[in-house]
Amino acid sequence: MQLRAILQALRKNRGLSQAQLAQLIGVKQGRVAKIERDPLNLSTKQLIRVLSSLNAELCIQAKETPSDSPPRSTQDGNADANASTNAVIQPPAW
Repeated sequence: MQLRAILQALRKNRGLSQAQLAQLIGVKQGRVAKIERDPLNLSTKQLIRVLSSLNAELCIQAKETPSDSPPRSTQDGNADANASTNAVIQPPAW
């Protein structure tokens, strides 16, 4: 599912109009329409603000490494960036 569909579905499932969501995040209704039409132009901060207003969170999950190969280490002993990692970005309290 694409981000635009997810954002629109979240808003509708919360029973919010674009105007109501706009009021929650402090923008005009036209900005919400633009966000839903082209969410890839949002900054991470803006996306988290929208998600927070929709009582949602952003979860990032790295691709899994094959189960038969352990995460690789770099020369300095730190885990390789390609190792399986999960992160949840909690929205700030507004």
